[in-house]
Amino acid sequence: MKPRTTALLSHLLLGCSLALAAVAASAQPLYHGGAPALVPVQHASSSVRPPPPPLRHEARPKARRGQVWVTGQWSWKGPRAGYVWVPGHWVRAPRR
Repeated sequence: MKPRTTALLSHLLLGCSLALAAVAASAQPLYHGGAPALVPVQHASSSVRPPPPPLRHEARPKARRGQVWVTGQWSWKGPRAGYVWVPGHWVRAPRR
């Protein structure tokens, strides 16, 4: 690395370290001794999402130039629809 880049990175790291130390020092603990503090917890919903079904076996097609095969997967569509299978598909390969 160039000396200037190294100096900038070290200043950035020092600044982030000082900011993190200031935040950690100003944080108030939830428990001060004696009885533990009760913190109310709000739940988004009363139901728990079930695990997805097992993956489906898909035959992997032959390779295509400039594209990558993304295997199929289950997608959560909400409590009414549940899981929906999204079949595998081709996407453009990332540039290097």
